Formats: sequence, C-alpha cells, structure tokens
Amino acid sequence: MEVYNFRTFREYFDLTEKLKDYNPFYYYHLENSIREVAHNKIPFERFLYIKDHDDYLFCLWKDDEFISYSLNHNVALFDFFAKEIGFENFKRFIFSGSKNTTDYLFKKFDVSYEETKYRCYYNIESIDPDFVAAEGKLEMADINEIQLLAEYIDNFNSEFYEENNIDKEGIHVAWSGIQNNDLYQWSINGKLVAIAQVNFSDFDFPLIGFIYVDKNMRGKNIGASMVYEISKGLLGTGSTKCSLMTDGYNPYSNRSFKKAGYKLYGEYVVRYKNK
Repeated sequence: MEVYNFRTFREYFDLTEKLKDYNPFYYYHLENSIREVAHNKIPFERFLYIKDHDDYLFCLWKDDEFISYSLNHNVALFDFFAKEIGFENFKRFIFSGSKNTTDYLFKKFDVSYEETKYRCYYNIESIDPDFVAAEGKLEMADINEIQLLAEYIDNFNSEFYEENNIDKEGIHVAWSGIQNNDLYQWSINGKLVAIAQVNFSDFDFPLIGFIYVDKNMRGKNIGASMVYEISKGLLGTGSTKCSLMTDGYNPYSNRSFKKAGYKLYGEYVVRYKNK
C-alpha cells in the first residue's frame, strides 16, 4: 500500500484528472467539497489517497466530516484505510462518500449510525430494442404548458429534497429548460403527464438531471418509457453513454431506470456515526 498526503488541492487536481473516467460522479462530489473548503477557508486535517496497485481510495477530513471515495470493493484497502485514520476513535462524526467503503467499515466496527442521504448512479451505453414503451409520446417542453411544467418541477424538488417549504423556482427552471432545449415532456392524448431535464454541461456525457411523473399516473411505465426514449435519442445522435442519479430510497424511480436498461455503477451515502 502507498499513502500520499496532499499538501495542496492543486496536487490533487494534477494527480486525479485522469481518474474522472472511473466514476465521474464521485470525482464531482469530492471536487465540489474541495472547492467549498477552499472558498470558505474551512480548515482540513488531512487530504490523502491510498494506492493498492491500480486501485485507489481518496479521503478528505474536514471539520467533523470524512469524505472518502474508493474505485472498487477492496477489503484490504478498506482495512488499511481504517487503520491509517484510526477509524474506531472517531465518535459523533459524519462519514460520506462511496457506499461500499462506508458499509464495510460500519459493519466491521459495529457502528451505530443515522443515514441522511443515499444516492444511486446509473449508466446506459446501449438500449434494449425489445423495450415496450407506455402509451404517449416524448416531446420537447411546450411553452404553452409552462405553468404545469413549473408545478411539476416544484413538486419534484419537494419530493426529492423532502422539504415542503423549498423555494419555488420551477417557473425559472422551466423557462430556462425551454430556451436551452433540455427540458422534455411526456404527453398522452395531448395531456402533459411527466417531465425530465437533461444536463449537458457538468460532464462530457449527458446526465438526466431529474424526472417527474404526475402522482396520478405512476405505475404505468411512463417514467421508464420517458428515460428510455430520451436515452435512445441521445445515444443515437453521438453520445457514447448517458447517466443519471436517483434517490436510493425511492424504489419506483430505481425500478424505472433499471427497466429502461440503466445499470447501477455507484452508490453514495451520508451517515452520522453515533459512537
């Protein structure tokens, strides 16, 4: 095992640029945490990576939180990491990052914890030609439906972030999505029943940022059909893959994406270690 303690964030970016392709989402989360620390001048205790042949584990220890990411399920690497940081000595601490690392360590040390976030990451590189879509059709978002589009966006944010008093920004998101041609709708006999938005800016592949199906229309294969048709269009026009992120606690969304042909390739959690 090789341990390297970064002295500056610049060292990290220089070293890990090539690692983006392994799991862009993990890299994205860690990079955002680094920028937050640097921008707000939050002190950090250690910033390190551990290398085991071609496998890596990265860790940022800031304030009362450990953020760790590993590329694979490597028990030897996890054990070495636990010993390196003295895992058992940290009480009432936040551990976030790749679920495989956290699962292993929390089980090994019989940790009592509270989980506050669980995200799943999916990829698709080719579509299933035998997929049978639901009734309706995929369309670009229609400005004549902007009020309902905005309502659906606000509903999604309330459900996803589990906050009833979240800022109502749906009208701005809808307007921007229409202008940028990245907001889609699913209509049945001219009636709007679902929406989705695609992010083309954060990664070098399209990311389905969110999807929302009207509560009265769920369970009808609409979510899976919408994701399937969007992905088919993107893959058919030059994209090598499409990705999306879901709330791991939402079985409906996760079933829909798997049904559309997406494969799970990463899981992210935030847990509070009680003792």
